[in-house]
Amino acid sequence: MKRILQSLFALLLCLCLTACGEPSTPQGTPSEDGVFTHRGLTVTLTADFVDYSEGEQFIYISQPCMVDGYCHAKEEIIDPSATEMPTLTQYAELWLGEGVTLTPVADTPYYAATTTRQDLTVWCVFAETDTSFYLIRFTAETVAYPTLEPQFLLWAQSIEVE
Repeated sequence: MKRILQSLFALLLCLCLTACGEPSTPQGTPSEDGVFTHRGLTVTLTADFVDYSEGEQFIYISQPCMVDGYCHAKEEIIDPSATEMPTLTQYAELWLGEGVTLTPVADTPYYAATTTRQDLTVWCVFAETDTSFYLIRFTAETVAYPTLEPQFLLWAQSIEVE
């Protein structure tokens, strides 16, 4: 299962990075005020981000690509017929592996954990409602992460879920 998730993450990352460059026409939807809303989740980034969301995947990439990192969010709907509801920690372990330590995100009801894969650092923010879990990933090159971390925190504090 872990290998499958890692493969899916790598594929998603490749797809996101193929959007880098200087396209002759916009491939995503820009936002004048940097506020992006999709399927019950709202996040305020900057006007430098473009929305490449499709279906259940919410993908926001800064232009030029990766200068400010990127934000990827996913909603997982909880099966209402489940006999035992998973916890937020169990959901986080599906993505980051067993033994993950979640820490509270300041001034929010959300929790976060950081992981590094190859030359990228991903700050994963986890949120939940009565019907869904949300995973919001803020990603940057590892060398740029310390500089971007305070900005990622501000963006995480802007997250609203219905």
